[in-house]
This record gives sequence, structure tokens and C-alpha cells, in this order.
Amino acid sequence: MSFTRPLRSALFVGAVALVGVGSGSAGAQASLDIDWANIQWPPTISQTLSAVQPTANVYGQVWIDGVTSAPGATSGLIAQVGFGPTGSNPDASWSWAPMSFNTDAGNFDEFVGTMSPTETGTFCYTTRYSGDGGATWFYAVNGPDEANSTCPGPYGVLSVSASADTTAPSTPDGLGGVGSATSGVSLTWNSHPDTDGDLWAFEVLREVVASPGPVVLATIVDPSAVSYTDTTASSGVAYRYQLVAVDTSFNRSAPSSAATVTAVDPTTTSTTSTSTTTEPAVTTTSTTDAATTTEATTTTAGIATPTSTASTVAPILPPTGNSATRVLPAVGVTLAGAALVLVARRRPARF
Repeated sequence: MSFTRPLRSALFVGAVALVGVGSGSAGAQASLDIDWANIQWPPTISQTLSAVQPTANVYGQVWIDGVTSAPGATSGLIAQVGFGPTGSNPDASWSWAPMSFNTDAGNFDEFVGTMSPTETGTFCYTTRYSGDGGATWFYAVNGPDEANSTCPGPYGVLSVSASADTTAPSTPDGLGGVGSATSGVSLTWNSHPDTDGDLWAFEVLREVVASPGPVVLATIVDPSAVSYTDTTASSGVAYRYQLVAVDTSFNRSAPSSAATVTAVDPTTTSTTSTSTTTEPAVTTTSTTDAATTTEATTTTAGIATPTSTASTVAPILPPTGNSATRVLPAVGVTLAGAALVLVARRRPARF
């Protein structure tokens, strides 16, 4: 019997290689030349939405001819598991999490990891691998159930349902802020009562007063937190901040009353402004001179590891050397035949 190694496709432009099998981007010549990879198990995952409980383990295997057959983890080889909307190709817009080396599986290195979805719905997931520190990625080319109708191809199906807990935390209060020319904007608030005992984090919302539209600036995963420093605030710009409490089931409180703060511009003179509109009053004071910078104070106003257990599933594609014919159980073709598929899949096919 003879074994034909999977073909690979590469275009070389100077010192740059554009790898054509499962690769998501271009970069410098890879330090490790990945030949094949998969999602080993499982084909489907059902998950209840939770901030503290990740999904079941996802296993993936990767093969580098003459490299991964050596005992132990391959130095410089990294792996990730990620998920995204059905009908989309895996790319940087998907949510990715690191995988860790799990075990040697014949000639393969096996990795294991979990996912932590933050919303309900149905998603596709896959694995990817890199031998150059993440400059380029080799995506799985086989999966445990490639004929599934939701995510056909080298993908698994992730179904996320809502938690039975639908009670939102109480709204944070006491939010205030101080602007500094040297450290940005420092926010403080009162300790949250956490009456349900399941408080998980705080989301800091920020918008530019002159251009309304709040966005989540940061998520503070600490239920006991009472402060945050916005080091990205620009001097002289007025910002409006709010705080949202989030519990372990991703229930969110109503936004807190707002704190409007201007990061101090060291070139300005002392100014005081007080809002007298129908909105609740907002007062901001900033004082600076050429030699001394003092802080601006404001009042508040209302505005809208995965476990490492070996996979027990037989490898999907187990090439064991250079002189044996192997059949792809998932698709029923020889490895030589699979090479034509791999060359055609310069990126995972859109489904």
C-alpha cells in the first residue's frame, strides 16, 4: 500500500508566502509548516448562557509531517477555538479563545479548549492553528459531522439557550468622576449591594457629550469594584459616563445616573459651567495654569481552563507515515483524493 501526503498550495512573493490550505491571512514565511488539522470532537454543543460556566471541551488535532509525531507539545505551535454566526466564514470577527496542548494522538498533537458565549442563539464553531505566533492561521479542514445542515463542513454547531434566571441586578448608584491632565478620568461609585448574590461585572458606558451615542468602554469583572480610570480620555473633551451591573446570567441593570467629566486640558484657564436645561443639572469645574494642574470635579446627572482529559474519539484522519493508504472516514476518499479538496479550500467554503 502507498501513502500520498496531502498536497498543499502556496504562492511565494519575495519572502512572503500565501498559504492556500485553511489559511486565513498572509504573513512572513511560517516557522512551522502545518499539513492538516481538524475539529476532533464534539459535533454539537448545547450551552446555557453563563458568565462563569464555559462550554464543554472542544478537541482539535493538528499534523505537521515529521514534527507532531515527536512526544509532547510542539514548541511554537498554538491553537484556538472560536465561534461565529451561521453562514459566515471564520475570521477575526469571530470570538476566539486559546486552546492548550492536551495529549499526543498518534502522529498528531491534540489541543483542548472551551468557549464562553455572551448571547443566546445558534452558532458555528471551528478550530485554527498557527506556527508563526498568530501571523497566519490554518483552519480545520475536517470535522466530526461535515454533513450537518446547520454548519456543513469542518464546523460544529453551538446552541446557546437563555438561563432560568431572568432577574437583573439593581442599578449602580453614586457614580462620579474626576478629570486629570495626567491620568485621564477617574470614576468612582458606591459599593453594589448584590442582593441576589450573583453579580458578575460592571460595564462602563461612555459617550462624547458633543456626539451622543454611548458605547461599552470596559467590562470590569469584579463585583466588589468601586472605581475605574479611563486612560483613553482626550484632554479638553467632555464625556458622559454611565454604569451597568451584569450578573452571571448576563442580565443587565438599567444604566446608572450619568457623570459628565471633562479631562483637564493643561493649556486652559479656570472655567465653570452649569447646565440649566430641562435635563438634570450637570456642573463641571476645571482649574489649571502654566505651573500647576488641579483636578476637575463633577456632579452626577441622569441620562438616558479547560480540563485536560484526552479525547476518546478515534482520529478522523490518522496518517501514520509516508507509506500507507488512509481513508477519510467523514468523506470516504483517500488522502490523495483529499488533497484536491484541500487545495480547493483556500478558505473554508461559505455555507
